Amino acid sequence: PPFFTSRATRVIDADYRCLVGVVLFNHSEVGFAVKPSDRVAQMIVQVIVTPEVAEVEDLDTIVWGEGGLGSTSI
Repeated sequence: PPFFTSRATRVIDADYRCLVGVVLFNHSEVGFAVKPSDRVAQMIVQVIVTPEVAEVEDLDTIVWGEGGLGSTSI
């Protein structure tokens, strides 16, 4: 196609409630029209999970999995 979307990836905050737009760049010598039903972009909706954090006085008191630090022991 003669047009391209911006390659910049953006994150939309969970409380954002306005319209989301797409910027198109025409790299050809001729004009082009985009109709409301044209598919020109993709959106990925992903849940961002914030884990529960526990503050400890001493790291030696933490019980690690058999695989050690970074292991899920699964």
